[in-house]
Amino acid sequence: MNKQVITHEQADKIRGWEMHTGYPSKLLELHVKKALSDSKCLQSLSLDELARALYVGYEVEFEDGDWLVNTHNGIIFKIEDGRKDNLKDIVGAKHLRHATESEIVEEKEC
Repeated sequence: MNKQVITHEQADKIRGWEMHTGYPSKLLELHVKKALSDSKCLQSLSLDELARALYVGYEVEFEDGDWLVNTHNGIIFKIEDGRKDNLKDIVGAKHLRHATESEIVEEKEC
């Protein structure tokens, strides 16, 4: 079974829930009951998509404006001008991750 592809915002919400409760089943229960009023981004996932993300894993999609790190060579860059579509083909998804806030600040200072 393949990992679910989710947004950066959805990944942040899932990580927050995992740190807070440690129980994926509680997040699924709230999702089914539509009790995630503060998590509209998670409500956009179907129950199957959320379950797959919690139990199989997930891959965060890249969007224009995101800052990324090429883990192969350490280069930090920002996705601009709709170039996200062929980014994984050029660099390889396994070599990309979202940059941390401190990495972004450091890159902007250079």
